[in-house]
Amino acid sequence: MRIPVAIFAILVALCAVVLVLWTLDERPDSRGVDHPVHETMRQGGSTERHDAVLPWGFLYGLLSIVLFLAVMALGLRRRGRLPAGSGRALWSGLALYALVFMLLVLSYRGYVEPGADRALFGSFPRPSAWMLYGIWPLPLLFTLLYMWHFDRWVISEDEVAEFERLAAESKRERGCDDAGGDG
Repeated sequence: MRIPVAIFAILVALCAVVLVLWTLDERPDSRGVDHPVHETMRQGGSTERHDAVLPWGFLYGLLSIVLFLAVMALGLRRRGRLPAGSGRALWSGLALYALVFMLLVLSYRGYVEPGADRALFGSFPRPSAWMLYGIWPLPLLFTLLYMWHFDRWVISEDEVAEFERLAAESKRERGCDDAGGDG
């Protein structure tokens, strides 16, 4: 499937998820309920409030991750193809990103269960730890891949030299000199 068509399909799927969530009869109680002892405190309530929206939120998150990688692949495409090695790196990154996101959602689902182990990891509840130590740094890996492979994936030194040659040739044809003038 061509990358622009895939991006369009992902966007349509994201819109469909939003439409389904918008039309759900049951809205989750996001404000919580009154605490029985401390009147100024609110508490989350039962885990059933997540049953209708958590799978849709999970799907929306996964589609967003796939969209992120598809747009990146669109930017890397040269002459209609991905550069050698970039496809494998993008697929691996997608798998890792999706896995960490799945672990985040599963840890959140387990965290809100009654009687769940709510031990902290790195001074944070486990879902927050997955977000801060897993989801947040993953785009940095893509940035590092982009930096390390820029010359092969984006523009090579030969292409830069060819561009500079064409730019100099164009200046000569228009009668521009290097010392002055705006062309």
